[in-house]
Amino acid sequence: MTSPTGKCFISYRRTHLEEISRLVQALNAVGVPTWQDIKNLNNTSTETEIRIVLKDSNTSSAVLFITKDVSESEIIKKVEAKLIVERVAAKNGFFATPVVADKLSYKDAADLFDGSIGAHDLETWNLERLPDAVLDLSSAISLARSILEKRLRTIAKGKTSNDPLKIFFSTRKPVPESNEFDLCIDWNPFFSPDFSGKDTWETLLLPSLRNIADVIGIYMPNHPIEISGFLSLPIGIALGTVFLEQRGISITWLQSLPNGEKQKWGLAVNEGKSDFEERFIDRDIKGKDIAVLISVNDDVANGFSRTQVPNLRVVIEVKPKGGFRPGIVLNDPSKVKGLVQLVSQAIRTARTGYSADGAVHIFAAIPLGVAVLLGQKLNTLATVQTYDFVADASQPYTPAVLLNPSI
Repeated sequence: MTSPTGKCFISYRRTHLEEISRLVQALNAVGVPTWQDIKNLNNTSTETEIRIVLKDSNTSSAVLFITKDVSESEIIKKVEAKLIVERVAAKNGFFATPVVADKLSYKDAADLFDGSIGAHDLETWNLERLPDAVLDLSSAISLARSILEKRLRTIAKGKTSNDPLKIFFSTRKPVPESNEFDLCIDWNPFFSPDFSGKDTWETLLLPSLRNIADVIGIYMPNHPIEISGFLSLPIGIALGTVFLEQRGISITWLQSLPNGEKQKWGLAVNEGKSDFEERFIDRDIKGKDIAVLISVNDDVANGFSRTQVPNLRVVIEVKPKGGFRPGIVLNDPSKVKGLVQLVSQAIRTARTGYSADGAVHIFAAIPLGVAVLLGQKLNTLATVQTYDFVADASQPYTPAVLLNPSI
C-alpha cells in the first residue's frame, strides 16, 4: 500500500523550472512534501533513481506537468509517465494530478506521450488545466489546494473519527522526514535572512494557511487536530486565527514544557482560574488603537517603552498577580485557557469602554501554545498587528504579520 503521508513526485521539463518552483513552494506551504529532481536526485543514474522513487510506497502522489516540449523528453515519456500510470492503475492509494499547460487539448496532451498515456487516462484523472499558458503563483496556490484535498481525502480513509490529524509546522527548525505526521508545513525557507516579508505573507503564506484550515474543515471536520512544531509568536497567532473558535474545529497545540514533557493545550478543556490579572492604562483620548502587553516568559513593558507605536487609546497590561517574576511556568491547560480568556475579554472590554475601535497591537512574551489559542479568540477584530522581539535592537519590537481575523 501507498503511504498517504509520503512525498509528491514532480514530473516536468526543466525549461519550466520557474513555474515548477512556484508549485513546489505552494505545495510545501500547505504541508505537502515534494520530490523534485534538482533537489533530490542522488549521484546514481537519473533513470535508476527515478524508478526507485516512483515505485517507493513513500511516494504518495505525482504531478505530471504537461507542456509541448514533453515530446522531447524520453525520460518523461518512457519512464516517469509510464510508472505514474502503473501506480494509479494499481489502485493502492497513489494518485496523480496531470496539469495541462501551453493551452493543450486532451488529445494534444496525450499525443505527446507516444501511447504511454491516452486521452482517456487524462480525462479520468481529474485533469487540471491552467487558465493561462503559464503557471503563475495564483494558479500554483489553487493547484496546491487541489492536491491537498486529494491527500486529506486519502488520509481520512485510513483514520477512525477519533484518530487525530497530526500536523508539524515550523518556521525555525528543519521539518522532520517522518511518516508520523500527516502534514509537514515547512516555512523555513520563507523566514531565512532574505525573507521578502509582507508580499510573500499576503500572496502565498496567509492564503496557504487559510487553505489548510478550509480543506481540513471540509474533509476532516470532526477529527481532533494535533499541531506541534517551532514557530515565531506572530505565526502562532496567525495559525490560531484560521482556526477561530467559532469554526468548531477542535485543535490542540502540543506544548513543550521545560521538563521535556509534551502537554496538550486547547480551548476544549474546562476553563481554570488564571493566575494573571489585567490593568488598563489610559492614553490619548483621540486615539483608536489598543496595545496589549502579555508578560509570562519575560516582562514586556521595558521593550514596549522603547518601541514606536501608533497613537494609542489604551494599553492593557497582563501580568502575574503580584507583578512579573522570572521563572513562571504554565503547566495547567485549564489555567492556560483561563489566561487566554482573560486577554480576549480585556480586549473587548477596552474596545467598548474606551471606544477603541482601531487596530489591536499584541506585544507578548508567552509560550507558543498561548499564542495559538489567543489567535483562536480574536474573532470580530478587524485588524491585529503582531510584533517580533529583537533583543539587541534600539527598537525591540518590530511589526510582523498583520492579521484580519474577523469572520
